[in-house]
Amino acid sequence: MKPVAIKSMVISVLISILLLSNAFAKGVPDSNFTEFYQLLKTGSDQQALEKGEMIFARIETKYKTDAGFMAYNSKLSAACFLAEQMISELKKAARLSVNKLAGEIFEKAKTEKSKYSITPAKSFYKSSKDLFSKPVMIVSLQDQEKKFLASFYDLKLIILTCRIAKAGQSLAIADPEFKGTYDYVLVLGLLHLDADEKQIKIEIIPEWMRDSEQLLLFSDSCLTQFDFTYQARCFAKLAAELRGNDFSEFQFYYDTAKKCKSEFPNIAVDCMNRAMEFIDQSQQHNLVDLHLEIVNIWLDAENYALAAAQAKYIVDNYPQQSSYGQSAWNYFYALSRANNAESILANIDSFIADPRCADRKSKLMYTKWWALRRQRNQDAQIAALEHQMIKEFGSDPMIAPILLSQATDLMSQQDYAGAVAVLKHVMDNFSSTKAANQAKEMLNKLNAIK
Repeated sequence: MKPVAIKSMVISVLISILLLSNAFAKGVPDSNFTEFYQLLKTGSDQQALEKGEMIFARIETKYKTDAGFMAYNSKLSAACFLAEQMISELKKAARLSVNKLAGEIFEKAKTEKSKYSITPAKSFYKSSKDLFSKPVMIVSLQDQEKKFLASFYDLKLIILTCRIAKAGQSLAIADPEFKGTYDYVLVLGLLHLDADEKQIKIEIIPEWMRDSEQLLLFSDSCLTQFDFTYQARCFAKLAAELRGNDFSEFQFYYDTAKKCKSEFPNIAVDCMNRAMEFIDQSQQHNLVDLHLEIVNIWLDAENYALAAAQAKYIVDNYPQQSSYGQSAWNYFYALSRANNAESILANIDSFIADPRCADRKSKLMYTKWWALRRQRNQDAQIAALEHQMIKEFGSDPMIAPILLSQATDLMSQQDYAGAVAVLKHVMDNFSSTKAANQAKEMLNKLNAIK
């Protein structure tokens, strides 16, 4: 070939490369975007994905060094990687479950080796939460490119979530005891919430999992697996709308709190707090009732510090309510269960003297007596308080433990006759109390000594 011809060919190739580079630099033709959006509406997800990946490749070539695009691409890659991890575990568990079933049929001796374990969906969520919480800011791209990337990202999430759902269903078929499909389906959607009070995009959920019954299962998963009460409400509301039923936000949160209080007290309290948002602030007695229920939730959960804090909040913020005395008593009772005698003695006297606490005075005085007995060198105060309590509430069963402690003190002082008299008084006048049984045991020991 002649040198001139070779030179001409080289120039043609360079021109072609230059034209191709210019085409990439100009971006994606509008017709390609239009075709992609049309496929999203009328075509299959797979068709839209194929077209989207072609457009994405051109945008990637154009902006591969852009910081915003790099962050977007990293987040998308992380979502894909996380989804593949979940899918892989679910498929592996399904295979092992099938093998176990086959072993039970053909080789019963080997079935124990076929058990599977799978990482909980909540663990996948927690381990990835920080990564996905970082916002992606794409500044330099054109508006139509930004719009496409948002739609393309959602499409990828839809396809990935659908694959997770199918893998979960396969495991559920292989092992009917597996109920975690809904938990894994929610992971990607929850990770991409940019605010606590924002609903998961329902489009991410596979269409075959959007009937009312399954939406309620998603609601339960949000509550019990991920502690997302707002999203649980959103799914429950969608389920009610599909059934044509009325939906009350207040009733949902209140009923959910009642349902969760034993096993998930933190969720129950969150729901009670959210229920308050739907009560007229002028209806203070209704608000106080919910606050009191929160106190009881924490007491039942044996979280006495939080119970005390909640009761103190009622005392401080609703001083004119008829339940003031009950709230004050709850506060000091919770402190006693937390063995916090110092906090009790710091200000209980003012509540004992408060007319609003008259119906709880005996209990408050008993709590003070309990706290004093846990302090050193308080004998004079204890004796004075016991005298006052016996005088004012001598027939109240709460006096029985006080009398029992007096009998114990008399025994330590070797005043056995005095101890016997007090013990018999407890047995005769408070026979139905636990203290009476203890008094009987102590009296038997004294008689044995004699």
